Amino acid sequence: TDYPGVFPPVLSSGAFALPAGPPHELLAWFQVDGGLGGLYVNGGGVEQWLADIDLSEFISGQPVMDLVVDNAAGEIDGYFASKLGAFKLPDNVLTDDTIDTVPEILAEASFFEVTVNDQPADITRLALEGNDLYLGTSRGAVVVNKNDIDLAEIPSSAITLSLGRPVQHMAIGATYHAILTDHFLIVSGDAGASYSIFPIYAGIVTRPTGLFLDEANGTVLISGETGISYLDIDGT
Repeated sequence: TDYPGVFPPVLSSGAFALPAGPPHELLAWFQVDGGLGGLYVNGGGVEQWLADIDLSEFISGQPVMDLVVDNAAGEIDGYFASKLGAFKLPDNVLTDDTIDTVPEILAEASFFEVTVNDQPADITRLALEGNDLYLGTSRGAVVVNKNDIDLAEIPSSAITLSLGRPVQHMAIGATYHAILTDHFLIVSGDAGASYSIFPIYAGIVTRPTGLFLDEANGTVLISGETGISYLDIDGT
């Protein structure tokens, strides 16, 4: 991608396999200080999306804290947790690099907010499973229906064990869930019907840096600054 001026260091990046397949098969993204960009792979080759979005006049550092993509309907929808707020972008933005200025993008964005215990909460983490959009906030995790985010008041269901705890990472599968908070790991082995909570600093001496869910085996890996901790959700 051609970034204005000298290309700055990449602060974070990621990729999503899109289960619905063609025309979009893989979506990759990166962010730099005050900027965002990426590409997607389709049957005809590689296309650029969100080309060189320069947000440096508005924010610094990593503009996006988390994002998920939804290809369930054959089109790409993007859900973003950003320093500007949480919002959804439709397929025509994510796959059309002619929409490449901040005003154009924000004009197409659907911003949404959520309350936790009737108090506003900053959305910092996202996960999507089917129609369930999991929102990790500064005050806990809640679940909403992705089709409700355009409503003035979004109906939500709180994950009780997370309330009052800032969510750092989430990994949600069809059967197993893992939510990492400030000092605890909250897990479910029955698709969220019930949750258990475990202190994590017994296994990680230093600050956690990432979370990976092995859905096939029901295990969770938590990376820390000095190692990796392992948890079998079913306890087997």
